[in-house]
Amino acid sequence: MESLKYYTQPPKPYEIPTNCPFKKQWECPHNLPKGAKLALIGISDERFERLPFDSHSETPFQIRQSLTTLTFRHRYPILDFGDIKNGTTARDTIFALSEVVLILMKNNLIPVVFGGGEELICGLYNAIQFRKSKIKHTHIDFKIDNNPSDQLTANSLFSYVSQEFPLIYERTFLGTQGYYCREPDFKQLKATLQSKYRLGLLRHNIFDTEPLFRDSTFTTIDMDAVRTSDYPANNLSMPNGFYAEEICQLAWFAGQSNTSRLFGVFNYSSKNDPTARSSTLIAQILWHFFDGYYSRINDPIPTDKNENLFKLSYVNSNYLQKTFVIYKSMRTGRLWLKIENTVKKANKFLPISKTEYEDLTHDQISDKIFNYLSIFGK
Repeated sequence: MESLKYYTQPPKPYEIPTNCPFKKQWECPHNLPKGAKLALIGISDERFERLPFDSHSETPFQIRQSLTTLTFRHRYPILDFGDIKNGTTARDTIFALSEVVLILMKNNLIPVVFGGGEELICGLYNAIQFRKSKIKHTHIDFKIDNNPSDQLTANSLFSYVSQEFPLIYERTFLGTQGYYCREPDFKQLKATLQSKYRLGLLRHNIFDTEPLFRDSTFTTIDMDAVRTSDYPANNLSMPNGFYAEEICQLAWFAGQSNTSRLFGVFNYSSKNDPTARSSTLIAQILWHFFDGYYSRINDPIPTDKNENLFKLSYVNSNYLQKTFVIYKSMRTGRLWLKIENTVKKANKFLPISKTEYEDLTHDQISDKIFNYLSIFGK
């Protein structure tokens, strides 16, 4: 943990109220308090495409200030490791971020990153791959940044990382707006499995998004996905987007997910936020992630060997001429769909919502289920 000092620096001084669980961990990175699991990392580097450049950015400080005005329900320590040092180039900052995130994760901490441009997600990809397991990335954005390019930019982020980081097994985009997303661009992304959910569909029932986070490894948010009326610092002055309450609910689901190991909020600049309304929203987003984390339930994940922990239901589909097996947790009521693979003789258990289950009983199959059946159900 001492090596963190090569890549981080103390943030601008801020007061921590007595009712706030933050710990100034940059002063002693090797001495972790008991029960600490969440680690804050700020980013002040704004040499990125969609952010107004400010060599003396107040971005991390403003978000921390807003965080300290909130009341926390838990008393578990949240560790503040300071800010990433700005590198000679933006690429150097991305490398420093990846090293810091990797060190924190190897010490069983969940990094919570805030500030800087969306390009910094590349650093998270570089760090998360050490897990060497199936990784699912859930990204909240109004569009899919997939312009073909060999260079890393905000508009080419996902075409770039798809080439550079092939271990990412699954990618889900939430909140896309149809007039910013071209279907051919989406299909060109190189990933084993990917899906996108339009803003209007999610708004129909925001609670149906919970299964999308249930097996997600890490979640990132482009704050431009929030409408300008709720997020005045929006770089693009977006008239449509998530409401503040909705983006906070999504952050809570990300925190509650037992598989979530990393969280990041990007595309915020204090220069666009003279009234601190937007930093307050980001603070509330982070609060909801923290609260979701400390509301986690040790709910078992279905396997072929623990059926006794679930109530099984069988749903006949005339359309597909098959019978679906639904696993319902006896502890929480959460639902999974069993997808059998007769070739590999291995089954996948897909988290589904109550709405998807009810639709199955009426022989209506969601695009998500169709997508998984086409890949796994062979």
